[in-house]
Parts: sequence; C-alpha cells; structure tokens
Amino acid sequence: MKLLNVGRLIAGACLTLLLASCAGQSPGAAPPEVDSYANDTSYPWAYNAPPGPLTPLSLTPGENNLYYEPILAASNSWGPIEIDRSNGDRYAGDGRTLTLDGKTYTRGYGTHASSEMRFSLKGTGAVCTRFTADVGVDDEVGNRGSVAFQVYLDGVKAYDSGTMTGASATKTVDLNIRDRQELRLVVTNAGDGIHYDHSDWASPKIFCQAVKPPEPRLMVVIDPTLQPSVSELPGWDGVTPQPLATLAGEDGEQADFVANALIVSTNEASVLQGFLSRWQGKILRTIDASALGVPDLPRQYLVQVNSSAADPATLIPTLQALDPNAQGALRVSSQEALRLLTVAAREAALGLVVGIDGVGRADTFMDKQSLEAPTGPGSYSPNAFDWNFLNTGSTQDIGVTEAWRLLEVKGKLGNKINLAILDGGFRINQDFPEGNLASAIPGVPADRSRLGGCSGGSCPWHGTSVLQAAMAVPDNGFGTAGPAGPIARFWAWYAVEYVSQTEAMLLARLNGVRIVNISNSQGVPSYLTWALTPWDLTTRALRSSGLLIFASAGNEGKDVDAQYCPLGICTGIEKTWFSPCENNGVICVGGLADNSKNRRKSSNYGGEDVDIFAPFSVFIGPDPDHPLNAARVERGTSLSSPYAAGVAALIWAADPSLSANEVERILLTTAHRSPDRQVRRYVNAFAAVQQVLGPFPMNRPPVVTIKSPLAGAGVQPDQPVLLSGSAVDPEGAGVVSYAWEVTFKDMSGQSVTKWVGQDPEMMWVPQSTLPIPRGCQGR
Repeated sequence: MKLLNVGRLIAGACLTLLLASCAGQSPGAAPPEVDSYANDTSYPWAYNAPPGPLTPLSLTPGENNLYYEPILAASNSWGPIEIDRSNGDRYAGDGRTLTLDGKTYTRGYGTHASSEMRFSLKGTGAVCTRFTADVGVDDEVGNRGSVAFQVYLDGVKAYDSGTMTGASATKTVDLNIRDRQELRLVVTNAGDGIHYDHSDWASPKIFCQAVKPPEPRLMVVIDPTLQPSVSELPGWDGVTPQPLATLAGEDGEQADFVANALIVSTNEASVLQGFLSRWQGKILRTIDASALGVPDLPRQYLVQVNSSAADPATLIPTLQALDPNAQGALRVSSQEALRLLTVAAREAALGLVVGIDGVGRADTFMDKQSLEAPTGPGSYSPNAFDWNFLNTGSTQDIGVTEAWRLLEVKGKLGNKINLAILDGGFRINQDFPEGNLASAIPGVPADRSRLGGCSGGSCPWHGTSVLQAAMAVPDNGFGTAGPAGPIARFWAWYAVEYVSQTEAMLLARLNGVRIVNISNSQGVPSYLTWALTPWDLTTRALRSSGLLIFASAGNEGKDVDAQYCPLGICTGIEKTWFSPCENNGVICVGGLADNSKNRRKSSNYGGEDVDIFAPFSVFIGPDPDHPLNAARVERGTSLSSPYAAGVAALIWAADPSLSANEVERILLTTAHRSPDRQVRRYVNAFAAVQQVLGPFPMNRPPVVTIKSPLAGAGVQPDQPVLLSGSAVDPEGAGVVSYAWEVTFKDMSGQSVTKWVGQDPEMMWVPQSTLPIPRGCQGR
C-alpha cells in the first residue's frame, strides 16, 4: 500500500490532523444507478496500522520534539475516507471541496457513516491539551442524510452531536484532551440506514504545549548509614592501611573507593608536581605502562592527598560544570569522602585526568565421560557430559563438552592458553590447572580470603569459585569442570581495586596471558564517570594491545543502559555507569536462567553494553569453607563472565595464531540467539570451535569402553558373568549398535570365539572356564 499523506503535531501551535491513508485497488464498475448515493449497497473500506510501532513524526518547530502514532485504524462504509475533500462516491479521490452550510474548508476528512478513525495522542516533548473540529453533513447531499458524530477519549465517550441531517447547522467540537492517550472519531448512521450519510470532520485541530524538562537538580549529602563493604585495605607500604569510603546515586548502586587517595594519569612531570604541591600529595604507587609494553597508556600514579583544604560547598557547582545534566541525590559515607570527591572534581574541571581508586564488589571427552565430584545436589550426575549448562542437546545447547571432543580429535588439546583471574580468595586445589598464583597488593598473601564484599554478602573464596567456573580441570574425579579446563594455564592475581587490577593486567600481558576476567562491578552516577577515566583508559589500552578482557554485568536485574526519563521524557543520558562492564575494551557478560535461553531476572542487561550471556548457575567444587569433594550450585554473573572467558580460550586453543579481534568476532558471531529481547546473544562453544576447526572427521570407528569383566578375568563355569560396555560415535550424531564377542578355551584347550549378545549390558553364562573378553564392537 502507498502512503498518501502523513500528519504532524507542532508544539505551542495547532495543526490539521492528517490521516495516513492507503490507496488500494478501486472496486469494479457499479451497475448504472439513478442515484449512486442511495442504492442500498455498502462499499466498506478499512485500514489498520501495520504490526509493530509506527514511524514517529517530529514535533517542529520548538525546543522539543513530539513523537506520536498518527493513526491506529480507520474504517468507512462508502469507499475510502477522503483527505481534504468530501466522501464523494465510492472511489478514491472522487470527493469535492469540503462544504458545510456554504462554508468551504481546505483541511479535514470526508467520511460516510458508519465510519471510525483512531489516533494516538502519546507524545514526547509536548502535552496535547485540546481537540476542536467543525462537524456536519456535507452540502453535496443537500438536506438529506442523518448521522451522529461521537468522540471517544481512551475508550470513554466525551462528545455526541445527536442526530444531524443535511439541513442541520454546523456544530463545533471543543474537548479537553490533556493526559489522554487515544482519540477515536466515530460517525453513526443515526439508526436509519446509510443513504446520503456524507459526514465531514472539517478543520480538525489538536492544540499542544511544548514541555520543557525540569531543571536538573543535584544534592550531595553525607549518609553515615552508608558503609563500604570493608573499612580498609592493606597499605601499599605494607604497614599503613588504606581507609575505604562509599557513595551511592539515586538508584542505590554503591561504589566503594579508597578515601584518601586519587589516581592521576599523566606523562607530564610538571602536571604531576603541580597536583602534588596543591594537595600535599604523596605518591603511593607508580605504574609505567610503557615500560611494560603498553605505550598507549599514560603513567598512572596513586597519590595520597590532604583534602582538608577542599571546600565541599564547591562540589555541586563543579559537578554541574563538568556535566550540566547532573541531577539526583548523591550520598557519601563520610566527610573525608566528600572532601576527596571535591578535590577530584576540581582537578577534573581543570583538565587533569584524575579518578577514584574504586574497589569492585564481586558479583555473585571422546567417550563422552568426564567424571567430577562423586556427589552433588538433586539428581546430580558426576559426568560433565550430562550437565545442561555444558553439553549439547539441552535447552541452552552450548556444547562445551563437544568442543572438547572436537579439539581432541583435531589434536589441539595440547595448545595451552594463559587465562588470568583478577580477584581475591584463591586456594589451590585439584581443580586448578597448572599455573601461577600471585598478589598485586604488597603484604597481602595471594591465597588469603577476599577483601571486600559481594553484591549478595560475604564471599571469602570468590576467586576460587570464579577460577573453577572458567577452567576447573575435567575428568579428574574431583570438584567440577570449567570450559577452559582441558587447555588452560591459570594466572590468578589477588587484585580487588583499580590500581592493583591495572598492575596485574600489565604483568599478566607481559607473562603471555591472552584473556583476563574481572568478576566484580560497581555503578557510579553518570555525572561521576570522569572519576573512572584512568580505569577506562587502562582497559581501552590493554584491549588495543591484544588482551581480551571479560567482566561481569552485575546481579541487580538492572538495565545498565537505562536513561534519565523525568516526566516520561528520556534525555538520552544514562543514569549510572557500571564499571568495568561499560568500560571501553571490555566484553561484558550477563547471565542466563537455569536451563533456559532467557535472562536470569537478577542479571543486569543492556542492549548497548552487555555483549553476550552465559550460564548464571554452574557447579562449583571444594573451597576452604566447603572441604568435601562434592559439587554445589553457585549463581551470579561472577560465574557467567569466566565461563564466557573460558569459551574464548577454547577458540584460541583451536588456533593459537588468531588475533584477539578474531577470537572476539568468532565468539560473538557464532553465538546463539535468544527469544528474550534482553539477551542479545549467548555463548555457543561448539559452533565457535567448529568454525575454526571444521566438523568432526567422518567415518571414524566408535570409541569402545569395556567396564565388566576386566580383560583376563577368571570366572566359574555355569556362573553368570556381567558383560557391560559402552561405545560412542566420534562424529557425535551416529547410532551405535552392539555385539559381544567372547573368546575362551574349551575343555580340550582350544580357543573358541562366540557372539553371545547385542545389548550394552547383559548377563552371560559360560559353559567352560576362563572366558577372555576381546571387546565390544560398535557398528
């Protein structure tokens, strides 16, 4: 269908409503009639808006735009509704000038009872307040016809003209439509048929007022009830601890940070010296990224400052100068924190790259046999090939286990990929692959429990769980199995705040690490994003250097891209910056619901910044608080992120020559699609590895395992023997049949071979001594 006319609403003015009408094929020629307006026949016409949202129309002129759906549906009883002319006959475009009581109109609709038009009054940037129109029977039918005009607002009748004929005087409709969402214009035939019922909505107008968003308002208060997850961190000198503070915006997202030190990013000695002089600064840590092979990242200094000279009264105007849209209530935990933010804001306004030292809160094979912990929850199977968050054929169909098999068939399991976990609370056990454990915080043992809290409470061994989710060693009868388990070499750094995490990533890269996972997050109000600039520069530069960085999306069930929308008018400005999820260079990972393609309700999401999803719930093995060799379920995007990082490691193991960009592209382009609109994509490990290596080789013999009896076992004549075995098609899709062949010695000492059955598990009664099983053949 062809769009003939569209409409527009103008703020602070009135305009003509224009119907989006459609020109279809004209009806066939009518039989000759003396009066074509009264032949006892109806020629119905209808229009319905296409499925999905209609293209919005701009509000012009004015400071704001109004977007509305011009028409939802229309119907008419005598050909199509005519635009800017009377109904005329039953063909499109055959009407005359709109005329009521001798007065002509250039704008309006010519309809024929019974008719109806529905319009949306929804708008952005404007409020529609009034609807007016002149109504009556068009002069083209003389004194004949009888109709009634009705107006409905949100389904409720707001106007009824009563019966009008060609002899009736024109009536004017004038209605208050403020806060209404839908306008419906109806013409009935007044109960006596549709002869000559040519009804005009002449000069229909909607009056709107432009809406100006409220002036941004910002408040900063000290809230002593707001407390960081821990009161302090060990000091960089190994003696003096670092006090912590916290802040929270209107959405309640809490961000911990070091209360007496700032990160300064500069290569200019004079700039650094000026900052030190102004605030009696003392350098606690220097990171020279260039010396560690990342020249794009300026030197970073962690500087302890004396903020006593800072005037907190200047913080609000300084924040508004940095971001004119700053609004809402900012709470900080202490006077010291307030003064530190005042120092940071003042320096940022002067052009210095400066930021807080944030402390993230942790977010909570060929035989198709991979035996893990012997016990677990519910109907637990110790075989990882049965786990629905790892295998193929389950709802999620991620195929980690099939990716292992394909790597084995192609001879790639020997390609070891260095994968680093930046966290705290590591305790090496049998689930850890070969690797290294270190601390990026002087004086803090690498294997101590985690400093800092979790979004769900205490998590002293968070790092152990995160590492297991990424790369727990499979098929060792212990704990669990992670995607990268067969091919990973681990690097675990105790690093829980920005400076230690920056240093750890630089050292990781220097030691050949290709993938880094950071399973923590914190959100700051958007008007404080400048305070995360040094951290954002770090992730951007390290990603550009060839490092893949994965981070968890968070467990608050929030849209990380949510905007400020005062009075329903969205500003295009995000409410909260979630870091490192939204940092440049970071692959942000959300969590899938258990055995589902949909988002877990408590997982954060975002159409722009949450790049991929992975299982939210996985099996985790022992840690110091859970010493038994048993699998248990843990949940959180803290586990989704290392899971996705582990899949990236599988891709790199398939071809170690791939670049970081190529691995990321394969990870994202082979991902599954979800019916959940809040899930952009989720990991597909088997498809990703298969894209690199190609499919399984065809026509390989089955992989056979005899479980009972053992080869060479002695048995007694006439005593039942359990024959048990299994066979797997290496291509993964074939059907395997079984046949038992048993070789034994008869009474004369001669070797005899017999086929004794075709079941994978069966009882067989020997008729002589010492059967010698030769194998279970699969066909």
